[in-house]
Amino acid sequence: VGMGLVICPIFSAELAPRRERGSLTSFNELFINVGIPLAYLVGLLLRGQPHDWRWMLASGSVPAIFLFVMTCFLPESPSWLLKHGRDTEANMIVNQLVDPSETDEVRSRAVKQTIKEMKRDMYTQKSMASWEEMFYSKENQEAMFIGLSFAGFQQLIGLDSLVFYSVYTLTNYGVDETTALQVTLAMGLLKLGFTILTVMIVDDAKIGRRIPVLIGGTFNVIAMAIMAGATFFPHSLTTEAFLIFGILLFVSAFGFGYGPMCWLILAEIFQGPFRSKGLSLGSVTNRLCSFLVVSTYLSFINALGYGPTFTLYTFICVAALIFSYTYLPDLTGKVMGVKNARETD
Repeated sequence: VGMGLVICPIFSAELAPRRERGSLTSFNELFINVGIPLAYLVGLLLRGQPHDWRWMLASGSVPAIFLFVMTCFLPESPSWLLKHGRDTEANMIVNQLVDPSETDEVRSRAVKQTIKEMKRDMYTQKSMASWEEMFYSKENQEAMFIGLSFAGFQQLIGLDSLVFYSVYTLTNYGVDETTALQVTLAMGLLKLGFTILTVMIVDDAKIGRRIPVLIGGTFNVIAMAIMAGATFFPHSLTTEAFLIFGILLFVSAFGFGYGPMCWLILAEIFQGPFRSKGLSLGSVTNRLCSFLVVSTYLSFINALGYGPTFTLYTFICVAALIFSYTYLPDLTGKVMGVKNARETD
């Protein structure tokens, strides 16, 4: 899973022409969100069967086997081939991506333009950056600061505490288990729906990367504040409704903003020599922050209660929104690498 989180966004970003890079790279997050409600649904269907937990675990092997088989047929990314001097193979792969209904002239022009963009994006004249250059190179410092901070904030706002402990949170507050399971399924479906919406609009030059992040981040603040306010009061039908509404609004906003945008921004923000290591560091930062949130959530709930815990997450959501507004660049339709894009503006 960790390898997939790194490789999929890099492969998509390197395969896609600039005008389609946002939507294709966001497919990674999109299909993760397809799997989440499917997993919830399988769990609901198998619940109560003999050895149900064994069947739940075994069901995960079906898509895993399919993924393994299909991966064997994947080509190398054209950018990687260009970097290693295999231009002919790169041209063949890019040619397969062009609409076959176009004329030969249009196809040839599209292939040449895409190859030109890829060569510029990947900085083929430079070698892969070392780990020392990753941390100390001046031309990479801004990308490191923005990329790793954004990857960390994506998890620190508390999504995984809601995803992993949604049933516990709701039932412990007083919601019945059946309703809690239905809310969990609704969470997965809403997150998927809003991720699909983002994939559809992210390459629009009038919308780009910043607008979904800022809109989603704003509603993350509102949703977490609603959850905090509701849980400061004893359980009632009204506070239960507000808590459920806050949870559903939060995952919807995350699916629209921070969720798909994190991996797209990490794939775009680093220049070619720094990209693979940068995305790896971003993934590690993201997973470490997820582990921190998940491993401390129950301790916070037991020590502070729901209201103060969600209030803490609200302040983190505010910090994430301020950071995104202040530092996040928009690389829609530009060369990859925040430094490269600003030099060409």
